[in-house]
Amino acid sequence: LAGPLARAGDLNGYVELGRSESSTRFDTPLVQEERFDTSAWVRRANVAWTRRLFPNLLIDLGAFYERTDANLEQSGFSQDSSASRLRPFIRLALRSGVFLAEASWYRADERFRTDDLATFQLVRDTFVGVFGWYPEQLPSLRFELTHIEDRDATRQVVDASEDVFRVNSEYTPVP
Repeated sequence: LAGPLARAGDLNGYVELGRSESSTRFDTPLVQEERFDTSAWVRRANVAWTRRLFPNLLIDLGAFYERTDANLEQSGFSQDSSASRLRPFIRLALRSGVFLAEASWYRADERFRTDDLATFQLVRDTFVGVFGWYPEQLPSLRFELTHIEDRDATRQVVDASEDVFRVNSEYTPVP
């Protein structure tokens, strides 16, 4: 029974493409006619893979990617911009009926660009470690340690880190 369970895996995901165009005309007696034309091209992809390495050991990894390119034209002025998001992750979890041990990493990488200006990038790395003990008829105990790092590409505008330690316990008396 452990053999087939240990080889069980699941791969899933999707790809999404979108395009939009809009044109707006603004005209009042006080202001001459103005026209706004916008277009946007969006691409998204998501993939996730889950694999049971042993009966109680599980690994999840994957990524989400999205990119939007947009153009705005107004009164002869044109502006191009783009935004992209990349969100990879990995999680390793060991579970039994009584305990849980988990380690994970998540990244959020976002980039913004307008015309020929420099690209602005924000990155957040999150590291999480969890240990939980869930016995029957006794209080549960869960420890969670999270470390977060936020930064821009040069670390001149954003460069911060945060550490959070949580302890939770629950007890439900059995009648």
